[in-house]
This record gives sequence, structure tokens and C-alpha cells, in this order.
Amino acid sequence: MTVVIALCLLLLVAYLFEFYSEKINVPTVMVLLLAGFLLREIITYFKIPFPDLFFLLPALGNLGLLLIVLEAALSIKLNRGHGKLLLQTVSLALASIIILSFILALALRAAHPTVSFRELLLMAAVFAGTSSAVAISSSKHLPPASRTFVIYESSFSDILSIMFFNFLLWNQTLNANAFYVALSQLIITAIISAVSIYFLFFLMQRIEHEIKFIPIILLVILIYSVSELMHLPGLIFILFFGLFLNNYDRLQSLPWLKKMFIKENPGEVTRFKDLVVEFTFLIKSIFFLVFGFAVSRREILNLSDLLKALAIVTFIFGLRWLLLKLMRIKLDRVLYFAPRGLITILLFVTLQEKSLTHFLSRGMVFQVVFLTCLVMVIGNLTGRKPEEAMETMAARKPSGGVEELE
Repeated sequence: MTVVIALCLLLLVAYLFEFYSEKINVPTVMVLLLAGFLLREIITYFKIPFPDLFFLLPALGNLGLLLIVLEAALSIKLNRGHGKLLLQTVSLALASIIILSFILALALRAAHPTVSFRELLLMAAVFAGTSSAVAISSSKHLPPASRTFVIYESSFSDILSIMFFNFLLWNQTLNANAFYVALSQLIITAIISAVSIYFLFFLMQRIEHEIKFIPIILLVILIYSVSELMHLPGLIFILFFGLFLNNYDRLQSLPWLKKMFIKENPGEVTRFKDLVVEFTFLIKSIFFLVFGFAVSRREILNLSDLLKALAIVTFIFGLRWLLLKLMRIKLDRVLYFAPRGLITILLFVTLQEKSLTHFLSRGMVFQVVFLTCLVMVIGNLTGRKPEEAMETMAARKPSGGVEELE
């Protein structure tokens, strides 16, 4: 019962920080990591026995990732004017992931020549993706154009970094056949996504029972999990499903889709989005609390790991600055929005399960996540104009989730 009380109190504290994040300008992930770490220190000080909760992270991380991508997709409104934005954000996300992974892997090879380059790439890919869980919730202070860019880029970064990591993980050798298999998997996923989306949207409109969204969410999780077991990029299905739901009103004009829309502007979609936002907050909060709890003081204060983490963070933002310059993207404070978070921790846990971490540690991952979030906070504060707060508040809709983008 003590554990339940402590968890409820910590989650309520996390909710308060989430609620007041616009005023304090501190990402909730930083608070959750520190809260989990401090809880461990208190329990250790009073010599209270406690289990290693690290085994919970893979399940929590995968579920959290699914919900985060779904929430992000449910916030995006597509229109023809977003073509350039889509190209920019996908290009930036993909270039960042590939270049960062290869250069970090080459740097690691100089220090560890006996480790295979594929394994070095896997370890480097852990730090390659921007966390949409952190970036989107922290972008509320940004001007509309910058916020839109952050939402698109971080969402694509989540998906592309997972796909890149899985491609390396599932293929022992990187050759033409591996790329052919990856392309086939994308095509199969697109077909499965189309059929699944039709079925799920049909159920959402047909089910009249008072309990209707939990079965839908469970089916989404089931389809995603089966896809991953079959080595298919299940996040593609999650992205398409979210985009479809949030843009269904624009699809009603398509003749071959008219039969799907048996209701005019069904309120079920809005209710579903609200439920996803609630579940996302709960799962990701527990995930970061558990990771903070799983890291010891000795690991966090390891000087050798800290120096490596500082080097990685410096390279992350140095590369981002260079790519933004080359792509001529001059949006306000976008440079600082490259936090690491759930994706980084989840990929690290995956490698640890397969004994491929070698010289990576929980402490280093904690430090990189915390430092990238700290850079984002400092950049957001120093770059914010006094009159911006009123403009941002006036432009924002009173919604429980991420505002829709037109």
C-alpha cells in the first residue's frame, strides 16, 4: 500500500508540473527523472528493501511510444500548404539520425576497434532521435510556425529513429538484400494499415455500447505488437491511423471512402483523442519515474560517463545548427528543440536486453536526456521575447492536448 501511495503522490506532482509547465518552463520529464531518483535515494537512506523495476521499462516504453506517436498524429491537420514543411521536417529528421549515428559510431570505433561497426551503429543510434514526448509538450511557448515545425519534426524523428534502429537490429549484414526486405516490409505495413484503419474507424462509428474506446485502443496496441513481432514498422500504422482520424472530414469528399462515413462529424473522434492524451500522460509519467528510480547515485555522478554525455550533447546541437544553416531554416528557437527522452531510454533498454550495450550505461543515458532537456529550457528562456507570451496564449485553443495545425 505504501508503494501505491508514493506512486499516486508522484503522479499528482507530475500532473501539477504538466499543468503549470507554461509558467515554470521546465519539461515534466526532468521533474519525473529527478523524482524517481530522489525516491530511490530516500528508500536507500532508510534501508527499505526495494525491487529492481528496470524490467518494467520495455513494456512501458513501447506502450508509451505508441501513445505518444498516436497523440502527435492526432494533432496534425494536413493541407496542401504543408508540402514544403513535410519535406523540410522529414529531411532534417532523417539527416540528423543517419549523420549523427555514423559519426558517433566512427568516433566509438577509434576507442573500441574490436567491436563490430554494426554494434557501434546500434549504440550510436540510441542517441540519434529527438523525443516528441518532450519536444511537443515543451513547444507551447514557441510562435505558431516554430511549434508546427517542432511537432512535425519530432514526430517523424521518433518513427524514423525506431525504423533505423530496427533495421540495424534485424539485419546482421547490411547489403542490398537487407534494403529490399525493408522496402517489402514498408509495402506490407501500408497494406495492413489501410485494412486496419478501415476496420477500426468502422468499429468506432458502429459500437453503441458505453465502453467503446478501450476495445479500440486495445486493438491498436494488438495490431502494433503483432506488426513488431513480424518485424514490420508498426509505428507507420500508428501514424497513418492518427492522421486519418484527425483528417477524416477532408476525406469524405473521396468517392471510394464515402461509404465509411456513416455519421456527419462524429464526436467520437474528439472523445478518443481526449482519452489518448490522458493515457499518454499516465504511461510516460510512470516510465520516466521508473527509469529515474532505476538509476543509482553512483551511475549519475560517474565523471567518465558525464564527459562522454557532454561530448554527445555538444555534437547533437552542433550538427543540428549546421543542418539548419544548410537547409536555410530560420525559425525561432527550433535549434534548441532536440531533446532526448523516451526513445533514447527505450532503445538503450532494448540493447541491454540483448547484451549489446558494451560501454553504454544507465547513468550516461540519464545524463544525455537531462542535459538535452536543460539546453532546451535555457534556449527557450533566453530566446523568448517579452511580448511573445501574450501572442502565444491568444493563438492557443483551450484544449487538453496539442492544438490542431491548420
